[in-house]
Amino acid sequence: MTDRAELTDDQNDRIDATLKRIRAGLKRGVPSPDEEPAHIFKPEAVNEKK
Repeated sequence: MTDRAELTDDQNDRIDATLKRIRAGLKRGVPSPDEEPAHIFKPEAVNEKK
């Protein structure tokens, strides 16, 4: 496993682009699951399961 394959320029460019997209997504952050719009919330839905 000490031998490393050399990557082509195209492969390196694709890896760089993928890492940029991942980093951009991580910078955005994840919204809190508690942030639910009031017009979607249905309190009676909790009682429907009983």
